[in-house]
Amino acid sequence: MELRLISPLDKVFYGEEPAEFSRPLSVMRGEIASFQVAWKLPAGHWPGHIVLRAPGARIRKVMHVPVGLAAFPDADEDARKNSGLYPDLLREWDHPFRAFSDRWESAWLDVCTDTPGDHEIYVQALSVEGNVLAEVCQKIHVANAQLPPQKLIYTRWLHLDGMCRIYDLKPFTEEFYGVLEKLIRLVVSRGINMILTPIHTPPLDTRVGSERMTVQLVDVYETADGWRFDTAKLEDWFARLSSWGVEYFEMAHLFSQWGAECAPKIVSVDGKQLFGWADKSTGERYGAFVREYVTAIVAAIRRAGVEKRCFFHISDEPSEASRDTYMRCRKLVADIIADFPVMDALSEYSLYKSGTVGLPIPGIDSMTEFLENGVQGLWTYYCCGQYKKVSNQFIGMPSWRNRILGWQLYKYNIVGFLQWGLNFYNSQLSDYPIDPYRICDADGAFPAGDPFQVYPGEGGVPEESIRMMVTSHAMCDLRALQLLESLKGRDAALEIVKDISFTEYPRTSDGILILRERVNAEIESCLQ
Repeated sequence: MELRLISPLDKVFYGEEPAEFSRPLSVMRGEIASFQVAWKLPAGHWPGHIVLRAPGARIRKVMHVPVGLAAFPDADEDARKNSGLYPDLLREWDHPFRAFSDRWESAWLDVCTDTPGDHEIYVQALSVEGNVLAEVCQKIHVANAQLPPQKLIYTRWLHLDGMCRIYDLKPFTEEFYGVLEKLIRLVVSRGINMILTPIHTPPLDTRVGSERMTVQLVDVYETADGWRFDTAKLEDWFARLSSWGVEYFEMAHLFSQWGAECAPKIVSVDGKQLFGWADKSTGERYGAFVREYVTAIVAAIRRAGVEKRCFFHISDEPSEASRDTYMRCRKLVADIIADFPVMDALSEYSLYKSGTVGLPIPGIDSMTEFLENGVQGLWTYYCCGQYKKVSNQFIGMPSWRNRILGWQLYKYNIVGFLQWGLNFYNSQLSDYPIDPYRICDADGAFPAGDPFQVYPGEGGVPEESIRMMVTSHAMCDLRALQLLESLKGRDAALEIVKDISFTEYPRTSDGILILRERVNAEIESCLQ
């Protein structure tokens, strides 16, 4: 049989010959080095089983998932466009692996060590009887340095309705938190350090007039004398998630998405809907309520001691047409949240220039005007709309298109990164739920992989994707560049990324790995 080393930035498709990988990987102490192996039986052999053995490595099976919409019709040449089975899901595997003569199968391997120097990881394919059929060796250089703590604020929006539905959970119970802890600890280990906090059900990706499952941390009481708020669950949320490693919290948007025209869904403790699509965002009733509501939330934030770690949203992606409405909404609460960053996705520079949004988050394809005008403290995001030339993480894109993100964030001194779908398990606009193991594109709405990076595994244990691992490597690349800057100055680090922009970067599997080798080598030369 044939056993091959495969780059962590290549994808192994069943019916295609994968490129062999021969480059040593360069990481630092305590940093994960990832690579793949692929195997195939000789022509004419009946399907069989093999056992993989790789001392010192974690081995996961690369599972193929059904991709309906791989890319939009006018996507660039990097993206695959055909429907089919695509490699993405990484599954823990303690069984023999299937082997075939007419298709390549693959596994993902992770190695992490605190021992500096050169290491060799031998991967053997054995028969089920224990006979060695093939062997390959991946070389890994571990630089005698450690990555600095992550500075980037990184969020992927947490959607609790899908998690609760799939695992049959009631929000904010102990059983719920048992499952959520597994997810949060995983994503924190991959660099996500900010979590969308459902003070009320986030008004995101919901068709006008419909609603999503209620997930509301603030208990609201409607009394004869007005409103009363109990924030005990919110303060408990801050405490639990902080203990799991979360550094920052973003409050759910205070007004509806794409125009801020309506109030979000807010219910009372007895389940009565108090506000929603029927309530104008700047109407007298919601306007009075939201001031009291936000005042109570700010008080809870201060009691929890997380006031330096919280951000607020007004409405996602305001436009020129909604400028006046957005500004009226913002003014309703501006004095109450004056001490907090207020951020929103915003890709029209004119809205920032006019003072509409204080902390703009432009799409990664809209950064040029913001950068040319010297906007400081910039964030960026990508979603389904950023699919030409720029970085993204669709299943149909090559992994180097995902990993280049860290280098771009460094070069342009980006403070934060946002992506909308950590675990969105619904169709477009949440018309109906989907099974993420069968549908990866919100049922044909977005390029596959855009709605989520993590799969809801059995027993409440989340399963990672190739894309999640590659993005975590991108975050490590960013930290490595920051370490180099601390040792040799920013100019030295910028010299390495001088040819990189948001649309220009190495478009091969080796290109980014070569850059990382160079960064690590310069760091080691400084420390000798």
